[in-house]
Amino acid sequence: MRKVALCGFGETWREAPYDDPSVTIVGLNELYKYIPRWDEWVEIHDEDSLGLTDRAAPGQVLAEIQKHRAWLEQPHVGQVIWMQDRFCDSRFPAAQPFPLAELRQRFGAFFGAQDWTYFTSTVALMLAQHIARGRDAQFRPVSGDAAKEIGLYGIELVGAGEYERQRPCAEHLIGFAQGLGIRVT
Repeated sequence: MRKVALCGFGETWREAPYDDPSVTIVGLNELYKYIPRWDEWVEIHDEDSLGLTDRAAPGQVLAEIQKHRAWLEQPHVGQVIWMQDRFCDSRFPAAQPFPLAELRQRFGAFFGAQDWTYFTSTVALMLAQHIARGRDAQFRPVSGDAAKEIGLYGIELVGAGEYERQRPCAEHLIGFAQGLGIRVT
């Protein structure tokens, strides 16, 4: 079973185990500018917000968007960038379709709903993906690809809109993972 480190922009991203090749490092959005290593990436935004960031210096937003798109367009051999289906073409050679429909169905079926729509952020989607991977419909491990530990590094969800809207979903999924026996650090 795997260990996974989900990395965000909070200061604790520096504490992720980048030197441990047994840990799958997963980043998001434009964090690639900071972290020294990654195995998987999640960029789930629409065309209009792809690379849009409030972390750009004044007057540099367009340049940052262009830089982000250029990074996404690189081959990234041996690495995966999870994106919306419509971006999985020759423009973005490392892109793989993010399994949103599958996750909505799987979590919905487990929680007694036809379609689970309580994914409020990229962090929630990252958690759900790594909770579900390598597990059956009842979320029992069925392969070595199942996570035994999910570490959260730089995941704070305290910014405007994050705390109220995104954090409760992430907390729910963390509790769900712990209930399955996945260690969350």
